[in-house]
Amino acid sequence: MNKNTFHCPLCGWTPAPFMPEIGEMPDHCPNCLEGRHDQREDGVECGGILKPISIIVEKDDSWTLVQRCSLCGELRQTRVLPEDNPVMLLSVAAKPLANPPFPLERLEQMQKLAGVRGSMEGYYHEEEK
Repeated sequence: MNKNTFHCPLCGWTPAPFMPEIGEMPDHCPNCLEGRHDQREDGVECGGILKPISIIVEKDDSWTLVQRCSLCGELRQTRVLPEDNPVMLLSVAAKPLANPPFPLERLEQMQKLAGVRGSMEGYYHEEEK
């Protein structure tokens, strides 16, 4: 195996032979978007797993991946690479929409508090009310 060939120690992913080699060694897996947290900001070795939690869209429309260490909780930002799994990236980006920080049934009440006109009546099925 070439020294530039990436192998993820977390999910075991290795690029298929027909895929182009990854130019620089990434600091996260292009498949699962996780990485090893080698050293915290204060210089202490950690060894935790950096889990993807969010996406930041920068002013230039590039994407930055936000990761949280499963051991110490530290947050880290890393740029999204062209080789990164687009399905995983969209999954991370859509997570807040799929699991909002408030109950969806309170959306109409929140709209009224914000001064939004209209009704969400009929939006929910009867069993969901």
